[in-house]
Amino acid sequence: MTQKTVPLSTASERLLQQLENLWNFMDSALSSRQFPAQNDLRLFILASVTAATFRIIRAIIRQIRGGSVDGIEILIRSLVEGMVNVKYILEDTTQMRARAYIADDLRDRLANVRRLIPLLAKGTARGMATVTDADRYRKLERQLQQERQDLKDQYGEKNLRFPSLEQRAKLSGTEELYSTAFWLFSLDTHFTARGLDRFMNTQNNNIVIELGQDLSRIYLSLRSTYIIFCALLNECSQYFNIPQREEFKKYDFIPQ
Repeated sequence: MTQKTVPLSTASERLLQQLENLWNFMDSALSSRQFPAQNDLRLFILASVTAATFRIIRAIIRQIRGGSVDGIEILIRSLVEGMVNVKYILEDTTQMRARAYIADDLRDRLANVRRLIPLLAKGTARGMATVTDADRYRKLERQLQQERQDLKDQYGEKNLRFPSLEQRAKLSGTEELYSTAFWLFSLDTHFTARGLDRFMNTQNNNIVIELGQDLSRIYLSLRSTYIIFCALLNECSQYFNIPQREEFKKYDFIPQ
């Protein structure tokens, strides 16, 4: 397979370069830096989401530079969800939303372990059976259950309820981001009919499947990525002074 340069419009190429410049700036700003967490779980989550966002944007830039835009919207959907979570968690100074975030992850892991145990026991999970067994997963189940129970005992079950992403967006002022970008970029993630229709048409009563790349939303994708990255870095600048405001301000704008 021969890779070719993605034929970007002038505006998209300029925005991609601006995104790359911002990423390079943060690569330097983050290098060998430590985030002062100050025993605040919210800041641990902010730092980890920032690192994940940094990695995803590197993947987006390198993919486009390598000749493809396939799957980029799936990556950006993750950025949107991460931004909604960060805003929702940071606004709660009690740190209870941060603890609920951890408890929800334990709940999700526990549910999946419980789905796998009977499959392993019956021998119908042949792929998993090559690396684990039902007894090991039962031990993991007890461990996760205890961790979750410890959180409930310490903070109360009601305080550890983690609302839906839609509710988190409403409670954190990111409802517009959820209602627009998250919905749009979920079309490819879930293989929806509307998402797949972009690559299909009919000719002479035959179905024609387009195997080329869809560049119709590349500027929107890059713009959304840039805005989310800047919004997250503004939070980092406020809480960690990374990046420093004076150095960051020339990158901090909303692309038109």
